[in-house]
Amino acid sequence: MKKRELKQCSKVLVVEGYGDLTFYAEFLERLGKFEGVFIQNMGGRERLMVELDTFINPPLLANKTHIAVILDNDDASPDFADRVKNKLDELTQRSLAEGKWTERTPDAKVGFFIAPAPGEVGEIEDLVWEALVGDATRAEEIRCVENYLACMKAGETAANRRIAKRKLGSWLAVHHEDDPRLGPAARDRKIDFNAPPLARLKTFLSGF
Repeated sequence: MKKRELKQCSKVLVVEGYGDLTFYAEFLERLGKFEGVFIQNMGGRERLMVELDTFINPPLLANKTHIAVILDNDDASPDFADRVKNKLDELTQRSLAEGKWTERTPDAKVGFFIAPAPGEVGEIEDLVWEALVGDATRAEEIRCVENYLACMKAGETAANRRIAKRKLGSWLAVHHEDDPRLGPAARDRKIDFNAPPLARLKTFLSGF
């Protein structure tokens, strides 16, 4: 993937980390929406809110046509989506709704998306895993992964509900063994972007 410069792009997508960057770049490419999109990797959840404060500013809003923020809901607090909304409302001086875009008035259209969904603890891997679970032809593979994690005592617990990355990584260790990460697997067509669990995200990304 050719490196892009922010100043050369009219559209911006803000994500938490490099793994997210590669996955969303591939998704946008498949949708025919990657042209002119700069993906800003914020370097992890710990720095996110601080980085948003400096990154999303009036000049950026004035000079871009689209700005989107996509975050994993791996914060156990139920009001995470509301906190993100309030922060973005403050920075953009408009009222946002999760999963939707504002109109361009006259600055950039702005939107934000929480994966897997507001109030549902998890990450983008949850949606991809749901897509695999929904594929009847992979039912035996899904059982094998679940049994493996149970044997390793690595399944979901009351203290840790975020294990979709473990499930998906176990599956990709076989189906994309050279690099069992989400982004490279998506690039090599191991992910079905048309699967129903990804429909809400697909609709949002189509807004670029």
